[in-house]
Amino acid sequence: MIKQRIVVTTGKYTDKSGAEKKRYQTIGHVHSGQYGDYVTLEPGTSLAGLFAQQQTAGIGKPGDGRLYANLYDEDGKGAAKPETQPVAGGDAPAAEFSDDIPF
Repeated sequence: MIKQRIVVTTGKYTDKSGAEKKRYQTIGHVHSGQYGDYVTLEPGTSLAGLFAQQQTAGIGKPGDGRLYANLYDEDGKGAAKPETQPVAGGDAPAAEFSDDIPF
């Protein structure tokens, strides 16, 4: 079951009314499974590319070297849901994993 979305701010834009808004991208999900919580990342997510976008947009501390992400509840409780920009593979819910490990 998906509990939360992992969301990064990738930049800023100006809307029609001239207000500055942030651009968001969902990069993964936090799931709740039989053996606890686990994280899945969307296919095609480039953490280095997202980090570069944040640095260009002035997000985070200069020289910090970390990608900043936020968690947003899937059930609408808690933090507000930001608008997301689809990533490679879309914004579809990730599939639950079975307990069978192939290696």
